[in-house]
Amino acid sequence: MNKQVGLIAAIIGLICLAWGAGFYLFGKDDPAPRALKPVPVTMDAPEKEVATSVPIIEQDVVTTPTIRPIRFQGWEPDMSGSLTKACLNFSTAVDLEDTRFTDYIVTKPDVKLAASVAGRNVCLSGFDFGTEYELTVKSGLPAMSGAKLPEDRTIAVSFGDKPSVLRFAGDGIILPRIGAQGLPIETINVDEVTLDISAVGDRIIARRAPQSGQAAAEGERNYTYSNAATEVRESVWTGSVSVKSKPNKVVTTVVPIADIIGDLQPGAYVITAERKRGHNEDRPARAWRWVIVTDIAITSYQSDDGLDITLRSLDSAKTVAGAR
Repeated sequence: MNKQVGLIAAIIGLICLAWGAGFYLFGKDDPAPRALKPVPVTMDAPEKEVATSVPIIEQDVVTTPTIRPIRFQGWEPDMSGSLTKACLNFSTAVDLEDTRFTDYIVTKPDVKLAASVAGRNVCLSGFDFGTEYELTVKSGLPAMSGAKLPEDRTIAVSFGDKPSVLRFAGDGIILPRIGAQGLPIETINVDEVTLDISAVGDRIIARRAPQSGQAAAEGERNYTYSNAATEVRESVWTGSVSVKSKPNKVVTTVVPIADIIGDLQPGAYVITAERKRGHNEDRPARAWRWVIVTDIAITSYQSDDGLDITLRSLDSAKTVAGAR
């Protein structure tokens, strides 16, 4: 029994001894761990910054402007005013004065032209109706963009016949009752005229201001109702009269009033003339005029004593007695 106890005690002792040796060699706890020694690190000194000065060169930015080419784009007639014009159209504004533009124009047949420059449009005047022209715009014509017309451009320009014109000649409204040859009418490209002669009562004259009249061009509106006493006059003769005609030229024809309707009684009349129109034609050339038919002219003399009035015959120039 004692041997067994001793053996057990010896075994326990050996175990404790073995544990203590192992703890001492491998597992001894260090409650305050040693601080690691810093390992010196050698770093290269930073290179000194070298200040370098790079000069900044200021330069103007040069841009090449866009040059718009100039091209001739055709022409169109302009007959809205008193002058007949051929208006040329370009793709960009022309860089010329009015008087210099004609240096770049050549016409066949030769004609003296006047120019009116307005940006891209240039109107030329001086052409005649009924004539065909060959018009050349010369190369080198400058534009506002700096471009130049690269080559000559030749076109045909013509205006055909002049629109019909009809008007009474002169400004007078007195038609002598005796010895008058007739009423002169000026026409252009008119062959036949429709006339209307209307009488106006004496009392109506006092409410109107007889004047030379008016004329309307072919296709133009014309309102004459009040001035020409349209609403109160009475037609005494209507018919057609043939007139002389030359292409595009002014022709004066004296309409023999006395031969057409006989002697007109003294009084006031409104005479209207119109180019004889065809079917479906509207607003032909026309004109109207007041006419006073009389053989009496008034002559007045003013002095310190008063006003003297003498009546004389337009036919004989003799004084007229007993006139009312």
